[in-house]
Amino acid sequence: MSTLAKDAEILSELACKLATFCKSQEDDLAARFKLAPSEFRFLKLYASMGAVLTIKDFRKVLDLTPGRMTHIITSLERKKFVKRKSQRADKRFVSILLTPKVEPLIATMKKEGSQMYKGLLDKIDASSREIMVKSLTEVVSKL
Repeated sequence: MSTLAKDAEILSELACKLATFCKSQEDDLAARFKLAPSEFRFLKLYASMGAVLTIKDFRKVLDLTPGRMTHIITSLERKKFVKRKSQRADKRFVSILLTPKVEPLIATMKKEGSQMYKGLLDKIDASSREIMVKSLTEVVSKL
């Protein structure tokens, strides 16, 4: 087996393990705020990119059907985390706005996410950390 094929196999396994670990951490945080994992992912994405994404964009990024997206927004609206706002010019276009109630969740999400990754990075030496961050940045930029 070539080195590239071997490295690809190792990377695949490592990415899967890291994704599983991160999803588990996010699911635990979502449960603490009484959110479904999909609701949590929506809020996390909105908090990081919301001003530049449309509902259609959210659906693509989260890989959700229109019906599922509507369900998530309706559920978050019931929990008072978001509200819908129709545009006056064309009622078909609806904006989703975060409410002040969601701010503690987003602050906690950012803080705990940062702490989780800091804990992981603390376990490796500084030069390896730098290489890892640069490498992952390059990989993600190629997606």
